[in-house]
Parts: sequence; structure tokens; C-alpha cells
Amino acid sequence: MESILDSTLLTIVVILTFATLLALIRAQKRDRCLTHFDDYHVTLAEKDGQVIWGLVEVRTSGMEISYPAPRSSKKGFWKQSFLYYKDQYDSMDGLYRCTAGLSESQRNSRRRYLDRTANPGMFWRVYRLIRNWVGMIRDALVQTTSLLIGAAKSRAQPTAAVLTRDEERVSSISAEIIGHAGNAYDPLLEKHLFTRVIIDVTRNGKTYQYCGYLADYTADFLEIIDAQVNADEHHFEAKTFTPGEVPIDDLEITAEEDLLRIENETGKMLLLKELRQNEESIPIGAVIPDGFSAALRPGADVNVENLEIVLATPDRVDMLVPRSHSLVRHGVSGLNREDLEPSESTFLWD
Repeated sequence: MESILDSTLLTIVVILTFATLLALIRAQKRDRCLTHFDDYHVTLAEKDGQVIWGLVEVRTSGMEISYPAPRSSKKGFWKQSFLYYKDQYDSMDGLYRCTAGLSESQRNSRRRYLDRTANPGMFWRVYRLIRNWVGMIRDALVQTTSLLIGAAKSRAQPTAAVLTRDEERVSSISAEIIGHAGNAYDPLLEKHLFTRVIIDVTRNGKTYQYCGYLADYTADFLEIIDAQVNADEHHFEAKTFTPGEVPIDDLEITAEEDLLRIENETGKMLLLKELRQNEESIPIGAVIPDGFSAALRPGADVNVENLEIVLATPDRVDMLVPRSHSLVRHGVSGLNREDLEPSESTFLWD
């Protein structure tokens, strides 16, 4: 009887220990790819076709996007930020960061990351090898945990039903803990890490291809840096439009009371740079992918019908896209180091 109690107590202690470790790890764990976009000006595109932009702050339970300036709602409330929870990531089309509009410190930080991406040092390569090794032995460690609980069960037959449930619980907890310590490992993607690739992104039933650097990946996201998002023949420098006067096919700009809406069906990725009125400028910096729209309420003191809308086609954009609707399709040869850094003409915000 005493041995049975000892086995049961041991199982409970193991469960509590693993649960405590899991809680501590979860409290600090953020998606690795998302952290590379933390504290940058980004655009969040949702699958329903809407875009949100601002300064992103990544947390364990999701992200918060702070608006450059408070935004007015239909009922006159002033919104300061947009909260996007972790369980909503499946409804994300992507997170986009355009080089245009970044501060000088952000550009310097991004350039350092670009250099490390294209020319990873020995420390970074060894670190990834160790992390991948941990990921590959994940299943073996989980199975070992199950075997330990199974051994305790065999010594305590009267409590077999309880230990069976405990075995399932401990196996699940250990899998989560080990999964947090070692991230998803994909040999195909590892081969093309730090090199240029072509990815397929499925959006609204259409497949789009983008060429950029595979900087990193996790179980949930692909991180593509310096992705070429518009072909040369589709590129145009900043142009000024007004509501109802849009000489570009499949681009619609409408003004209704205090709401300005820009709907992009052009097949291009657009950059909404700014709004102008009476020589005053309202900086925006929102990326609008094909098939998406941006809605703005500049405020009651702004006549949206008289606004000038400044749009451009960004040359290169950093992308964070869910793996649920995107994949690396091709490797790219002919890599040149100078291709990594776009020319200053692509910084349309300047």
C-alpha cells in the first residue's frame, strides 16, 4: 500500500513540476518571427480585407498596434490602439513592414538584421544547429516521459486508471514544454535559410508570388525580408489622388461623410503614404495588398471630400505571413550581395 502511495505522490509531483515550468515558459514566450517586427511601424492585413497600421508591440498573448494618432469611431470615441489576440492569428493575411516611413534608428536596426540574415556568423549558425537538435529529439523525450509513467503504472495496478490519465496529461505537458524549448524544424527550409526564395501566398482564392530573403521561420510564420512585391512594369512613384477622381483601373477612393475608403483591386501592392489638406500633411504609411481596403476617419474637422491621397507602389517590403496559406516554393540562384540593400529611390517616404 505504501509503495502505491509513493508512486501516486511521485506522479503528482512530476505533473506539478512540469505544469509550473510550462507556466513560467509561457509567461515569457513570444513567437520568434513576430519579435523581429516588435516596435516597428507595420501594417496588419486581415483575411476579411481590412488593414490596420501603427507601431506594433508583441506580447505572449498577442500584439497591440498603437495608432500614429487617435482615430475617431462611428460613435465619436477616440481609439488609441488595436488589440489582436494570439488565437486570431489564423485570420491574419500577413504583417507587412515597409522601409518607407521607418525612423532612422529603425532603419539602422533593420540594416543590421539584414546583414546578419545574408551573412550569418558562426555563433548564429551554431545556435541554430543546437536549437534544431533540441527540436529533433523532442519526440524522443516525450516518449521517455510516457515510459516513466508507464513504469510507475505497472508497479501500481490498483491505481492504473488514475495513472493512465496522468500519463496522458504529463505527455501533453512535456510535449508543450519541449516544444517551447526547441522550435519547429524543417530540413527543406533550413537549406534555404539566409538565401533568396520565392514564396506562394494564397489570398482571396488567388496565388501571389514574392521573392525575398528567408530570414527565419517558426511553426506558425514565414519571415521574408526585402521581398520584391511589385514588378517593374507595375511600379509608379508617389501620385496624388482625390476621392472620385482616380485614373487607375480597379482602384476606388470614396468619401462618405467623415469616412474615407481606399479599395485596391489593381493587382499591385500599394503604399498609402499620407493625406494632405490645405498644405497640411497627415502621415499614414499603410501597406494595402491587392484585394484589401483601408478605411480612415481623419476627424470631424477634416473634410474628406477635399483630401488629397498620396499613393505609391513600394518596391520591397518585409513580410510575416502565416504558414497556413503560404509556403516556400522556389529557391533562387544568382545571389548578389548588393541585391540585399534596395536603392535609396525605393524609400518612398523620403
